[in-house]
Amino acid sequence: MGAARALSLQDARSYDNKEGARHTPVEYAGQGFHSFTASARPFHSFTASARPAAGDILNPLAMPATSTWCQGPVPRLIVGSQEPAEFLSFGTLLCSGYGIIQHRDQQRLAGTPFFTCRSLGTCQRAISSIIRTKMLLSGDVEENPGPSLRGMQWNCAGLSQGKRLALHKTLVDERIAFFLLSEIRMMFGEAACFSVAGYQHHGIARNCKGGGVSILVREDLPVETGMAVVGLIEQVHATIHLARGTALTVTSAYIPPKHTFTATDLDTLLTTDGAQLIGADANAHALAWDRASPPNTKGETLTQWCIDNQFLVCNTGECTRYARDHGESTPDVTLSRNCTVYTWTSLYSPDNDHHHIFFDVIVGDDTDALNYPRLRKPMYAWLKADWRNFRLKVDELCRKIGREKNVNTLEQKLSSAIRIATKVSVPRGCRATPPHWTPELAKLDEEIAGCGPSHRREKFVATRKQILDRTTKKRWSTLCSRLAVSDRCSWHIVKKVYAPQPLTTPAVLVDNAAITDYRQAERFSKLYSSRARRHPDSHPPAPIKKTASEFSPITMAELRRSIKLLQSGSAAGPDCLYNEALQHLGRTALNVVLRLFNESLRTGVVPPAWKTGVIIPILKAGKKAEDLDSYRPVTLTSCLCKVMERIIAARLRDTVESQLTPQQSGFRPGCSTLEQLLHVRAALCRPTHQSRMGAVFVDYEKAFDTVDHDKIAREMHRMKVSPHIVKWCVSFLSNRTGRGRFKEKLSRSRTFERGVPQGTVLGPIVFIIVMNSLSQRLAEVPLLQHGFFADDLTLLARHTERDVINHTLQCGLNVVL
Repeated sequence: MGAARALSLQDARSYDNKEGARHTPVEYAGQGFHSFTASARPFHSFTASARPAAGDILNPLAMPATSTWCQGPVPRLIVGSQEPAEFLSFGTLLCSGYGIIQHRDQQRLAGTPFFTCRSLGTCQRAISSIIRTKMLLSGDVEENPGPSLRGMQWNCAGLSQGKRLALHKTLVDERIAFFLLSEIRMMFGEAACFSVAGYQHHGIARNCKGGGVSILVREDLPVETGMAVVGLIEQVHATIHLARGTALTVTSAYIPPKHTFTATDLDTLLTTDGAQLIGADANAHALAWDRASPPNTKGETLTQWCIDNQFLVCNTGECTRYARDHGESTPDVTLSRNCTVYTWTSLYSPDNDHHHIFFDVIVGDDTDALNYPRLRKPMYAWLKADWRNFRLKVDELCRKIGREKNVNTLEQKLSSAIRIATKVSVPRGCRATPPHWTPELAKLDEEIAGCGPSHRREKFVATRKQILDRTTKKRWSTLCSRLAVSDRCSWHIVKKVYAPQPLTTPAVLVDNAAITDYRQAERFSKLYSSRARRHPDSHPPAPIKKTASEFSPITMAELRRSIKLLQSGSAAGPDCLYNEALQHLGRTALNVVLRLFNESLRTGVVPPAWKTGVIIPILKAGKKAEDLDSYRPVTLTSCLCKVMERIIAARLRDTVESQLTPQQSGFRPGCSTLEQLLHVRAALCRPTHQSRMGAVFVDYEKAFDTVDHDKIAREMHRMKVSPHIVKWCVSFLSNRTGRGRFKEKLSRSRTFERGVPQGTVLGPIVFIIVMNSLSQRLAEVPLLQHGFFADDLTLLARHTERDVINHTLQCGLNVVL
């Protein structure tokens, strides 16, 4: 171990020299202990007692807990003694001044020289380097022991819109994995709807005047939400599940200044025996983390609680708050257990008197670091596209296709031409910072960072606040001016503002361990494909007879109308064709598209690329993430296919609209849930002679996923739909394949033998065609009223006799079942 001691001593010398301390190091005493010769400055030494007092404890190091390095009781601190340190058999060594070192050997040491470090941070950095080097050389730990997470902690004292913009920039710049937020000062509804781009939120509010805690976790990390409590200690918990069963429970807590607490109150913060990190604005002061403020009772209670529950104080002595009237203080603490916290840093924040706190956390003993993915995938910048070059390029490539008539080959060449033209004409990328952060704001941040506490810095901060307020008001005004009743995006914005935001990537646990993204994608794909197996009593659709005289080709007007209805911003399908590109096709490319559509309709052949999809599970609000049935599957299909689907759906609707029963309100123009609500209300309020009303509400489970294709073909024939359209629809629905996607992982491809894919244009109209026959049969039941909204059915019966009502409703259920 001689080499280890020499190297560690050199590290210790270099760290203290950075702080400007003057001292003469002596030989490395004992079994690798930190030992220095004192300078002219006053110093501390330590003696042991049977039970340490809470107020006498200094900050322990946040070192990894391994088999040979463990914690032990802490001796009492005595200031001003010139006697050397003495140690009991529990093997704890304290540097004279700050810091605690744990040692594995149980032996009594005495007579070792000692030195007072310049600051707590200096001592911790020196001792951390010594122990880390010694452990690495002895093979005790790996160089990178476990997944590393970048964390942040902050008391925001209310989240104004300007603070939210600045916060988003900080999260992106610092690549924060999780963020512990306190004093959000929101109402309950506002906290439920709070969101930050790229992050998922879990929190609770007290009121708009104070309190409230939140946790933001990067959207690619699986999260399991814990309890959220508004009480003496406001707290919210979340568990981040990492690889190989590793998990970290993070807690954000806030204790108001006027509240006192006991160890029993603090016990509510204990939610796991595993790795846990607590970021709290405790408004407590103790020597372990705050040298600027005198210790108080709350600090002693918190310190003793940390010792009793084996929590380490991660603070390095830097202040976490600066108030002009009260100076520096450290009311914010970061506590850890069964995990390693390093690079703990407190940096001045121009948005509040509390500082931003940054740190890195190592969890578990996995040697693989946690890779940091992009918050957002690179996207096409459609506003910067060179559309003239795009049209020229795609037309040039389409001319090379020639007079190809094979539908599959024609589709492949056309799709390839559009993809190539898009790639060369549209830039692609992802902003590193939010677009609102102007060079003026960036310059102000540099000026503020270069200033200490001064009147000059206060002027910069005030200017920055004015610019942020002006920016947020301008963005909100622009957004409101674009809102329209008929605009789908407007309703999406309103819903985002007022509706609670569920977690983006909730953790899915199997045997108390989070499963991998690929396994999750496989589970969803297997579930959905198992539902889509052909029913034993169903048969393949009969061959469809058609003649050339019945064929009505698609016109250029229909094609242009369908393309015009495409929505910008929609996701691409597996063929990577975007609506924005289809909307800017040149004349030659449009002619090729029209030829492809007509050839496909005439022959009844649908290209395989149009019959495959990527299934994305969306968690329903208020449902458990562990239950696979809690997700709604949405299928991403080819955008080029959707153009043709819209043409087919328009022709299909022209034929069947007049034949649909008036009781069906779903997926029909000018109809909504309001019609069914008014229908039920009118039936209830209709004046009668002492009659009763009975109702049954029916919801078909997995209705879209279990529709048989032969049933669709029979209903279309019965409604006298064109044979070419019937054959095309049957081909479109038959032998479909799909792959489940969870985050960025894709499952294996599986075949779907029945069902209507959700997310297609043709799916809704095809579904209500099938349900129409059921509506007609229900209309034949005497005294029975009914109403449909897609697959949601309401049965109503009115009569003076209860038995008659029950019999009528039962007859209706017999038809349904």
